[in-house]
Amino acid sequence: MKSTALCCALLLVIAPLQAAEPERPEAALTEPELAAHLRFLASDELAGRLPGTAGHAAAARYLAEQFRAAGAEPAAEGDYFQPVPLQLEELPETAVLELLGLEPAHGEDFLVLSGGELDLSVTYTFRGDGLSEGAGGAGGRVIVA
Repeated sequence: MKSTALCCALLLVIAPLQAAEPERPEAALTEPELAAHLRFLASDELAGRLPGTAGHAAAARYLAEQFRAAGAEPAAEGDYFQPVPLQLEELPETAVLELLGLEPAHGEDFLVLSGGELDLSVTYTFRGDGLSEGAGGAGGRVIVA
């Protein structure tokens, strides 16, 4: 009897709280509206949206406008945009690697991301594909996978 009364009292308290919960903006989003947003963000017009490009800036402006229209408050000092410094790195066009008398092709067999010339003689060990066998037991040697 006491447990039934307690459950009823809890329901009377909880039910109005649940009814008063504000509707989330995404709950009102229809499937055609979502498809339209995705179509624009994936469009060729944005050219991939790579950071630092015009396509990236257009996508950011579009999303900021959607947040504004949905009533979202800006978080970054009153703005929807937060400055993030980027540094663009150009990959070297050529690189040479000599290993056991072999010269693997740059861009196909290996890729140099940055750095200058390096002449290095090291003790190395082969480790299969480099993923399945792990790196344990290298003992200060360079692992070649």
